[in-house]
Amino acid sequence: MQNLIIVRPSYDFALEFVSYWLSQTIDNASKKFVVYDLEGEHAYPESIHNILEERKPVLTLMGGHGNPEIYSGTDKEYVIWTDPEPNPNINKVKGMVNFLLSCSTGAKLGPDIASQENTFFVGYLTDFIFAGFEPGDEYSYYFGKANIDIANALINGKTVAQAVDAGIKAFDEGINYWNKSESAIAPMINSYLLQNKESLVAYPGGPVQTPVLSETKLPLAPIILAAAVAGLSLLMLK
Repeated sequence: MQNLIIVRPSYDFALEFVSYWLSQTIDNASKKFVVYDLEGEHAYPESIHNILEERKPVLTLMGGHGNPEIYSGTDKEYVIWTDPEPNPNINKVKGMVNFLLSCSTGAKLGPDIASQENTFFVGYLTDFIFAGFEPGDEYSYYFGKANIDIANALINGKTVAQAVDAGIKAFDEGINYWNKSESAIAPMINSYLLQNKESLVAYPGGPVQTPVLSETKLPLAPIILAAAVAGLSLLMLK
């Protein structure tokens, strides 16, 4: 069997959700791959790099904080980065299919990763923002479902473009669900579902053009927001 790595840092509130979502893919992945699940304190760069270099996984599913040039693991320690950071190390994921569930890595890091031979990337152009009080709750459900569906599509051998389609379908399901809701926070949740949907990209394989993001006015509502996986790990709207 081929190898797969799942990286699940969980050191802050936002990443508790991300870790939970990626954990939902393990049973499916274990039927098709030898799975190396690096959770919590195991999601430091040294451990991740050891698996990447020694086990050569064909698929990586990695959650964490990020920005256009950097993907980080536990305690925001850099895992994969590109220019203008010194000594870029995108070669560590060369020849792999990579899903980075993090903010903004689709802007530069993703295209740079996918510029390497036989290397693919799925991720987000902008901040990945979601609502929720606890993993698995109603508010976070469709944010999680989209990413679980993306990961499972890749596990099941779909192309990166097909994985993006699976994510878009789940985001659309969530938008439809909250459009029917009378909750005061429904417009806000939908605005973030829409932003994440439009921010989702795959390289190579499409969408190859940078999406034009909608300008949505966000209503203020008393809900905790996890602005995953960028500098904003927790937001409170008052």
